[in-house]
Amino acid sequence: MEDAFLASLASPVLTKRNYVTWAIRMKVYLQAHSLWDAIDAAGPVDPPADRLALAAIHRGIRRHTLLKIVSKETAREAGQALRTLLLGTEPVMRATAESSLARELKAARMKDPERPVDDFAARVTALVVDIRAHGGVVQESYVVRKMKILRAASPNFFQIVLAIEVFCDLESMTVEDLVGRLKA
Repeated sequence: MEDAFLASLASPVLTKRNYVTWAIRMKVYLQAHSLWDAIDAAGPVDPPADRLALAAIHRGIRRHTLLKIVSKETAREAGQALRTLLLGTEPVMRATAESSLARELKAARMKDPERPVDDFAARVTALVVDIRAHGGVVQESYVVRKMKILRAASPNFFQIVLAIEVFCDLESMTVEDLVGRLKA
């Protein structure tokens, strides 16, 4: 049974630029196969589950990256090594989140007011996910306010933004709700 399971593993593939999305997909993939505890559990891990999780990680990385983590004996060690290799150590991750990514989010602007709201929302959401992956904290209400303020600068959305501001509680509104309202 394990051989058939291993043969069916189709892990997401890691590149130099997609660690955050790879890690999200790998977590869901391992959870779907009841293997996430091999990475995230605090206590001892079932050896066959650890081997399967490690095999999934190995199948999801390219040769040059595999050679960097080949000495790691457990899925948890391999996962931590990949995180450090691609995101840096904890202090570096925090500094990245607090400086460059946070500045990028703060400076984000709509490129063209005629472009769909989805494009801008996707850019802002990707930045927020990157900041959180690097250990930063971004409140949902901040993202909603940021998007509302940026959209308010466009005369095309002035009335919609005004209505949202007047009739909605921006502190409890989610980004998805705001995007839906702006698109409507």
